[in-house]
Amino acid sequence: MRNFAIRLVANEAAGFATSSSKAPALSFGAGVKLVAGSFSLLNQNEAQASIDVESDVEGTVEVKLELFSVNGTAVLKTLRASLGIKGVSDVSGSQASIGAESVKLVRVNSSDPQPAGVILISGTIAGSVSIKAPTGCAFAVQPTVSTSSGDINAPALASTNTVFSFAIGNPSLNAVTVRIEGIQYNTQFFKLAGGTEGDLACEITGAALSNQTALVVNAFTARTTIEGSNDNSTPAPAAGTGTGSQSSNSSSKGNGATPSSINTGSRPLESSNNNRGNRGNRENRTSQGGASRPAPQAGATRTPSGPGAVPLPAQGGQAGGAGGQAAPAVGVGGSGGGASKAGGGATMGGTGSITQEKVDGSELERKLETAKPEPKNLEVSPGLYFCDKDFKPVSALVLDKMIAGEAGGRVWIVLKLKKDKQPDKVETVTVKLTVAGVSRELALTETGKNTGEFRCGKEGILVVANENPDSNREEKEAEPPKPRFDR
Repeated sequence: MRNFAIRLVANEAAGFATSSSKAPALSFGAGVKLVAGSFSLLNQNEAQASIDVESDVEGTVEVKLELFSVNGTAVLKTLRASLGIKGVSDVSGSQASIGAESVKLVRVNSSDPQPAGVILISGTIAGSVSIKAPTGCAFAVQPTVSTSSGDINAPALASTNTVFSFAIGNPSLNAVTVRIEGIQYNTQFFKLAGGTEGDLACEITGAALSNQTALVVNAFTARTTIEGSNDNSTPAPAAGTGTGSQSSNSSSKGNGATPSSINTGSRPLESSNNNRGNRGNRENRTSQGGASRPAPQAGATRTPSGPGAVPLPAQGGQAGGAGGQAAPAVGVGGSGGGASKAGGGATMGGTGSITQEKVDGSELERKLETAKPEPKNLEVSPGLYFCDKDFKPVSALVLDKMIAGEAGGRVWIVLKLKKDKQPDKVETVTVKLTVAGVSRELALTETGKNTGEFRCGKEGILVVANENPDSNREEKEAEPPKPRFDR
């Protein structure tokens, strides 16, 4: 079926109202696709769209309408509904075809009888038929059976009101169509009897179906709304980073620093070879320009000007006369090197040197890096599993922080069966997920006719917890770097 028009009606006043900058998004389960550009909001309570339905879809399909937050970056609320698909499909191993002429919404745990949809059985069939009510339900009254040809014999309702049976008289084995209508379910003890919210399917069997068993969905329950989170909260102001070192400016105040002052300003390291070359260039420029630095006076304190230099008092000694040499002084440079020369040909002694060993950074990183174990694929057997977005089973689900006091994330669900009960058609199952005391029903659709693997929608399942797990503690603000020495 192509380009089929549907209308959505909210069961609450202004149920479709939104103040988000992003328009609501409508999506469907497997087998139904939204026609591009067809979805529109008529008002705060109604919406319309056009859909394409695959020929092998039957029962119900989940419908989701996502309302986004103010800024459009998060899902504020997900409204959920069911789309009933009517029609018949062949029963494997028999000449019969069964299905629903209508699919209706029922209320569970209600004392009032709940009308359900009409069931159809067609084909060149004859013999007994037994219809078992969905789990948690019972027949409130005896249904009515009619046929297009032949007779209906011995309609009866079992003493427990959970099984309705009759026989089809068709000695000529003509093609007949049997309608079971007037079906009303008693859902007063739905949960006590083990009922599961979602699709309500009848189990049909008997000689008319060659003793095969088939499920027909002719009713469904309401789906709960999924609450998300908003994104219009004001973020906390970021803390300023630590102020720079005050002593980094001390070297620009002249040469009046005392011997106890230590410059802690940062400076990139240079190799000893480059340092010697720079000093050689400076000496050449000094000798060529004719300018010379005055020799230090006797008893004076020589203060090196380079960053990281520690000024020391000059050694004892008298200055010579004209053309004489000054008393030797020890120069302590920030990056170390050979002995430096003073202006006027004066030399300053020094025998020590500092060299820098070149280390390959990538090799150092490899040594410091912790060995990362190779990811291992989980060996799974038939059962129910949480998966990642690629539907690969995972061993744990970590929720990320969403808003204060809550954590959330998306998970995908896969159900693998040992044996496919209906290998010739795509089936749908319903599972119950309970998180933080809140339960909801999830519809899983088989990936193929004979795969026995059921998956949720590609968008996944939003999981929200009321409290943050220990792994989601609030991040601390970055602390400013601590000085190497106290000032």
